[in-house]
Amino acid sequence: MGDQDCLDQIAWHYLDAQRTSQGPFPLSYLQELGKASYFNDDTLFWREGQGEWRKLAALPQLAEALKPATAPTKPAQKSAARVVAAATATATAGPSDPLAGFLSEIKSLEEDLDVPESPPDDEKRFIDDDGTAYEWSPEQRKFVPGDGDDENNTAAAAAAAAVAAAAALQATYTDADMVYDPDQEKIPAFEIRPEKGEAEGSDLEEEEQIENEEEKAAEAGDVEEGNAVATEKSSGKRTARDAALEAAKERAKKAKAHRESQQGWFDLKKNTSVYVTGLPGDVTVAEIAETFTKCGIIKEDPETRLPRIKIYKDNATGMLKGDALVTYLKEPSVDLAINLLDKAPFRYGLKPMTVSIAKFEQKGDKYVEKATAAQKRKKKKALEAQEKRALGWKGFDDVVKSTDVTVVLKGMFIPEELEGSPTSKDDLEADVLSEANKAGKVEKIRIFSKNPEGIVTVRYKKKEEADACVVMMHGRWFGSRQIQAGKYDGVTNFNVKVPVAETEEEQLARLEAFGAEIEG
Repeated sequence: MGDQDCLDQIAWHYLDAQRTSQGPFPLSYLQELGKASYFNDDTLFWREGQGEWRKLAALPQLAEALKPATAPTKPAQKSAARVVAAATATATAGPSDPLAGFLSEIKSLEEDLDVPESPPDDEKRFIDDDGTAYEWSPEQRKFVPGDGDDENNTAAAAAAAAVAAAAALQATYTDADMVYDPDQEKIPAFEIRPEKGEAEGSDLEEEEQIENEEEKAAEAGDVEEGNAVATEKSSGKRTARDAALEAAKERAKKAKAHRESQQGWFDLKKNTSVYVTGLPGDVTVAEIAETFTKCGIIKEDPETRLPRIKIYKDNATGMLKGDALVTYLKEPSVDLAINLLDKAPFRYGLKPMTVSIAKFEQKGDKYVEKATAAQKRKKKKALEAQEKRALGWKGFDDVVKSTDVTVVLKGMFIPEELEGSPTSKDDLEADVLSEANKAGKVEKIRIFSKNPEGIVTVRYKKKEEADACVVMMHGRWFGSRQIQAGKYDGVTNFNVKVPVAETEEEQLARLEAFGAEIEG
């Protein structure tokens, strides 16, 4: 096997002017680039089995194969001679005959090019767009009009006939025909099929119209004609009514079939929920959220902002059944949860739990219609807000979780104390702020005045400041009550809505006491 055959079987890489590796390419492709003088001796090449990049000058066989094409000397001399001859002819022609000089120059340039003596045999005849047949003339070395063969004559005749027909058709139009006249435009009437309620109303209108026409016909003395018109209208009325009834029956039939198809188990078009079994009897929502958050973001309830996790209970005993439903924000999290958590123990030492795609079944005998457009928009807006909070960059790379910087203080007050005095809430906030600032800069303090445990939350900017606040506040006494301090779990909702059961007399007494306190 020769050296050329070996090179043909090698795939080469090279570095371009930007020192970027290009390839692999066969030798044939590199030779095309070599003909255009794309490479030089300093161009680096590499192939499989070669230890490092090497210059083209260090690869003699490849350099020989990639030599650029060189122009022969004699044609160059011939070209130069012809250019000189063309210039001489132009100068001889003089300013009085510029066309002759231009043609002479063009002829010399054509002779310099390797123009074939004649076109290929299958291209010596063609038909122009106007139907004229042209043939190649070897004597004149150009295409000239000619009769051509029978096939060309037939095609030329067909083309000429088409041109003549188009011209004749165009000649039939006048200036008036080319002007738009709105009165001549006929727009077909669009008849809207009435619904059930509309059909009944149209029937009443038709009956009134029939009665009016009968009265008019009777007054004109043409009772028979009025009866004929009324009969014709009545038949048309019955036809429209029958069509409306048939359409209503068809819609009712489709609605019934749709309700029957929704009975039993069914699959959602976009299912982001997983069904979990094998959970311990004392499991909590926070514990499930901590485990399943590893596979994706859990969807939040738009109203309570709590994770969409449902732990099933026994209706008879109220005990946990050991299964739950977890709803993610994105659909790919379902497959990830199944692959990672299925057959894995929820806690160390417990039996493995099962994680599968959730299936849903209609509850009760009555089919629940789909949500309205307004409800869908509200739900979509809430999901987009959650997705933005969970997945958005927010412009910072050092964003911390609220669970790391939020401290929960229990036992700070009794709800009745805050209700008795309008300024007690502000006083409490000022006292908490004064103490909490000792651990770090406080961003926000929130007092849950209706919570029976006396909850106050303190939010810091840094995790270290929140940790210092927990150490400083836990176990201290405040207003004869011992404080319990800890970090927020991210799940618990401290808002407690207490129904107002205050009578009118109690409200009046409270307002009088409040007024006396302000005056005094």
